[in-house]
Amino acid sequence: MKTEFIQHDEMLDKTVWDMAIETISKPDQEDPFFIVDLTDIEHKYKLWKLKMPRITPFYAMKCNDCPGVLQYLASMGVNFDCASKTEIETVIKLGVDPSRIIYANPCKTRSFIKYAATVGVKMMTFDNEIELYKIKSIFPNAELIIRIKVDDSNSHFQTQFKIWM
Repeated sequence: MKTEFIQHDEMLDKTVWDMAIETISKPDQEDPFFIVDLTDIEHKYKLWKLKMPRITPFYAMKCNDCPGVLQYLASMGVNFDCASKTEIETVIKLGVDPSRIIYANPCKTRSFIKYAATVGVKMMTFDNEIELYKIKSIFPNAELIIRIKVDDSNSHFQTQFKIWM
């Protein structure tokens, strides 16, 4: 997918709808695209911080790893949920301090755990005893967060909840 950034002053008088119509109206437009309003991201992040100031959000890179979005989030002080060595490398290259990164792959490779330790990413999740012992054997000073699946069979909305402790 091609990434194109439009400067803020170029879009002052355009709505998201205007930009979408302009993009799809190009005669040679065949590639997939998405349009993101960075000010909307900023608004939602600030709203989160206002309504839940004691809960620290971590942006999961797997949902959108567009460099412009990541750079914008990093500049606002957002923390990152990384599931691979590549994702950790990407975020660190943006200048994000390793203390703002959580390595949250449910099945971590030994080499990625070693890499996280080497670059100072201490915070990690674990879902089971095997992961706990694997992390301890490679990175005994890791800061661990347990993920717990709860029984929601009597819930109106059945999903997999994660409780961060």
